Amino acid sequence: MNDKDKKFNIFEHHHDHGGCDGHDHLDENLDPAQQSMADALRVSFGFLKIIMIIVVISYFFSGFFSVPNNHVAVQLRFGKRVGQPITSKESSGLNFGLPYPFEKVISVPNTPQQLKINKAFWYDMTRHVSRTQVDKDGKPLELAHNQIQSHGPLDPRRDGSLLTKDMNLMHLKCEVSFKIGYRIGGAVEKVDAQMLDDYLENIKDLDAAAGIVSAAVEQSIVLQAGRVTASDLKKGSAALNRDILLDAQESLDRIKAGIGISTVTLKTVEYPVDVKLDLDKVTSANAESAQIIEKAKDYHNKRLIGTA
Repeated sequence: MNDKDKKFNIFEHHHDHGGCDGHDHLDENLDPAQQSMADALRVSFGFLKIIMIIVVISYFFSGFFSVPNNHVAVQLRFGKRVGQPITSKESSGLNFGLPYPFEKVISVPNTPQQLKINKAFWYDMTRHVSRTQVDKDGKPLELAHNQIQSHGPLDPRRDGSLLTKDMNLMHLKCEVSFKIGYRIGGAVEKVDAQMLDDYLENIKDLDAAAGIVSAAVEQSIVLQAGRVTASDLKKGSAALNRDILLDAQESLDRIKAGIGISTVTLKTVEYPVDVKLDLDKVTSANAESAQIIEKAKDYHNKRLIGTA
């Protein structure tokens, strides 16, 4: 059998020692099926190289980031902050960082977060509101304070309350405003990098932050209520709000929460319903008595003038 009758084996080593291009010589010895497969492999490899280049470029550009409005961005390199926090006002648009997993960018809101404490020291509305007294979303309707009297006495196991200095029970609702990574009360309010580090290390989540702030303020309210009388708590002075804020902030600083409380406001302060009803009766009787005394004085003066 001569060389021409031999079948071409693609696994054998072939050389064109005559100086011709090896690929041309190989193509001449390939049958149509093998030629098609070789062409397909060359095209596929070309596409693969293009895709790999696009992937590498995309991975490189994935390090760029922008800061959302009313947020502050923190760059973490292997879990540790690098550089200074960048606010949306300070950002130039696109900011460069190393791609993940070398660096990670976390943004947190730098606007005041509002929190309402409406249940801890108030009546359990699910117990006092009937099933028919609900809104369109199925939530219990908010009853007026004097409407709860028909639902039985105070249940300390379910209804929240406070004990004051003069051994009186009180109910209240409170509103709190706080900011993450800000130390409130300074001459110039700006992002505190250390507080942001503390927040990202110990809290990390906005819902968790609200829960911790709520617990700190509730604890402070209990403490401060025990230092004032019921009437002073009822007045809800600015000094009392400030004392609650400072005590709650001290608790947050102690656990390195990285959160600054902006304001604490006692919105609604009430005596227990039964006490308030009796107090209203006494107040009404005193007002009526004052009116009768005033009328008696007028009558007395008129009689004296008439007699004179």
